[in-house]
Amino acid sequence: ILAGRERLPKDSAKPQWIANGPSHPWILLTAACRAGRIPSSFSRHLESPAVPIACPHCQNPLELVDPAVAPEVLCPACGSSVRLDQGRTRTYVDEHKRLGKFELLEQVGSGAFGVVWKAQDRELGRLVAVKIPHAGRLVTPKDDERFLREGRSAAQLRHPGIVSVHEVGRLEEVPYLVEDYIEGVTLADVLTARRLGFREAAELTGQVADALEYAHSMGVVHRDIKPSNIILERPAPADGTTGPACLGKPLLMDFGLALRHEADQTMTLEGQILGTPAYMSPEQAAGLSHKVDARSDIYSLGVVLYQLLAGELPFRGSSRMLMEQVLREEPRPPRRVNHRIPRDLETICLKAMAKEPGRRYQTARELAVDLRRWLADEPILSRPVRSPERVWRWCRRNPVVASLLAAVATLLVAVAVGGTIAALWFRQVASAAEQAEEQEKKERARAEGLAESNRLNLYAARINVAHQAWQRGDSARVLELLETLRPGPGQEDLRGFEWYYLWRLVHSAQRSLGGHSDAVRSVAFSPDGKTLATAGSDGLVKLWGSETGQERATLRGHADWVSCVAFSPDGKRVATASADRTVKLWDAATGKVTAILGHVNPVSCLAFTADGKTPASGTGSLRIQTGNPLMRFVAGAMTAEVKLWDVATAREITSLKGHQSHVLAVAFAPDGKTLASGSADGTVRLWDVTSHKERASLRGRQGMVLSLAFAADGNVLATGGGDPYLGIASVQLWDVTAQKLLATLPGHQGLVFSVAFAPDGKTLATGSFDQTVRLWDTATRTARTVLRGHRDSVLAVAFSAGGTLLATASRDGTTKLWDPRRRQDWDLLKGQPSGGKAGAYSLSFAPDGKTLASGTYVVKLWD
Repeated sequence: ILAGRERLPKDSAKPQWIANGPSHPWILLTAACRAGRIPSSFSRHLESPAVPIACPHCQNPLELVDPAVAPEVLCPACGSSVRLDQGRTRTYVDEHKRLGKFELLEQVGSGAFGVVWKAQDRELGRLVAVKIPHAGRLVTPKDDERFLREGRSAAQLRHPGIVSVHEVGRLEEVPYLVEDYIEGVTLADVLTARRLGFREAAELTGQVADALEYAHSMGVVHRDIKPSNIILERPAPADGTTGPACLGKPLLMDFGLALRHEADQTMTLEGQILGTPAYMSPEQAAGLSHKVDARSDIYSLGVVLYQLLAGELPFRGSSRMLMEQVLREEPRPPRRVNHRIPRDLETICLKAMAKEPGRRYQTARELAVDLRRWLADEPILSRPVRSPERVWRWCRRNPVVASLLAAVATLLVAVAVGGTIAALWFRQVASAAEQAEEQEKKERARAEGLAESNRLNLYAARINVAHQAWQRGDSARVLELLETLRPGPGQEDLRGFEWYYLWRLVHSAQRSLGGHSDAVRSVAFSPDGKTLATAGSDGLVKLWGSETGQERATLRGHADWVSCVAFSPDGKRVATASADRTVKLWDAATGKVTAILGHVNPVSCLAFTADGKTPASGTGSLRIQTGNPLMRFVAGAMTAEVKLWDVATAREITSLKGHQSHVLAVAFAPDGKTLASGSADGTVRLWDVTSHKERASLRGRQGMVLSLAFAADGNVLATGGGDPYLGIASVQLWDVTAQKLLATLPGHQGLVFSVAFAPDGKTLATGSFDQTVRLWDTATRTARTVLRGHRDSVLAVAFSAGGTLLATASRDGTTKLWDPRRRQDWDLLKGQPSGGKAGAYSLSFAPDGKTLASGTYVVKLWD
């Protein structure tokens, strides 16, 4: 019954078998083995008979090439040694070459049940296949009688799609079965070499279904339908055609074996039977032999069709896992494995594999009819199972799991409903705070609705809304509305005086200096106002002409970001502080380093004395976490210091130690005799610049100190900061002479990053994390006004030389100018930061008060 091996000419070239491959599978298999194109295990199977077995420990498929020579094999999956019982596998005719009138020519197949010989019937002169069971298979007379009875039953079947049984009997105590000898290969061997097309699969399955319909009509149930029991007969010599017919005609075999319950055994090991139930129907897997009928064969044929379409079995795993999956789980739809599978073929396959026999095709003929209707491009009779029905079937098979899932679903629905109700309630609570914004949205929606009928009315409405936004001080909203009124391609330009007037209001003259590749952290004007120095996170310091905006020099040398830059009072030197733990002094004219002043920790701030001879620097580093009211330290140790340097000799005069954490701010008093340093340890220390001794330590008990500023007379010191963990803001005024706290100014809701006195000392400005700027009357020590308009933290504040303007810089990327006397913003300066980044880190006015420099991620000069 097993296919004969094709003999190819030794001088045949490789391209020949490749060209004929898909149309001639029996040639493809043999030639591919010789060419080394398929696994060696399959090649050995063609070249010599092998015994397929399964490891009894892990169910890994094994192959015993020659049981007589090597009856023991090592499982590569689990390492177990498996020994085949020679008593069960020895054949009756191991040493004989004749059996009655049959001359045994060659052994063409060997399995767990027995051996298949290619034989010559000397009386009739024809080739036949003689199947002889192993000696251990027929132990009792009952087994022997059942073998003969089942063989005679199978011999009654005469159909073109079934391998015919000609004779069954016993000769000299040797039982045998004589069947047709078929030149071909099994479907299992073909699937090892290639995948079948969808039409090939449908036509082949339909032909097998025809054979099954005949067997069922004769009262015979196969019970073991699988690819290895379907042999493809070699067709007539090729005529150049291709397609399903080129596979050869499929024939069913092993009917006699199928009637035995051990039909699917692969080996016997010390009385233990190991099966492969991948093709079993649920009733077979459940052991309900009284329910096994023709519909069980239809289920198995459906599994074969699934494998032909999807290229894999619907269920995989150990025998126990397979049994459980066949009984409990629905097969994965073939289209989920390969979306190109036609939907109707998937419907036919899944109906044949229905768990309940009553939901399958009731006869093999119905299955064959549906397949042929699909091949003829006609509507099939079956309909796909809808999702609700599939779920209902699953629930009937798994009532416990279904009940648990229903309980979980009910709980989720309850949570969802409760969450919705809670969300509605919270929305009502928050609606009061959104009334102003909602009103604006309604006006905008009303104005946009009129655009379809009259663009002019829309233009007038938006100009009106933009004017109202300007009156509220919302310049960003004004720009947004004005941009929407620009004419599109082909539209009439409706803009008039009113549009250009509002546009001019929100734009002022500016110059953008974009030489840095990262954030600009500090800016400073030279004393004569002609040179601007910028320091950035890219480690560069650049000198610019403030009038022309042209870059004069780039100072390179720092290995990390530069946190601060300052000019000496005579303008001849530039001092820079960096996170690389150095302060460098540069010649402002040549751009060369004149001195390097080292620190143990990153340097965060520096300042010159009034005579320019002694700079002071502080170590420590602070990074602001956007969107979080807290801040965290990212560099430096838990000790910090302030160093005084001699500019002339570039030597360190002394190191002022006393702070227990990072020094974040330093400032000299106007007379240059006193130095104040603020630290993250929450203290402000006053140092005598001459004696280098600490005069006083001022502790406000309200968190770290982020900024310092002396009043013009030098008698009052303002500090800003707070506790980032408790969310406490701190603004304090100190009497420098008496060394005592004068007042704590409450009001800010977040850390205070910057403080600055007006030139006359009567007004103090503070910028905070709470996005506000507060102006304080230093005489009454009360807040005069709160300036709102920034959308993020205010990082820097600075008064012009005459005190008539106040500049504020924010992380939102804007710089605002305010008239502190009128208590409203006078103009808005908005730059476009590069790379999508935002934040203005520092500000500085020119000495004449006419030009302002702001540092974001580019440097801008404002008139």
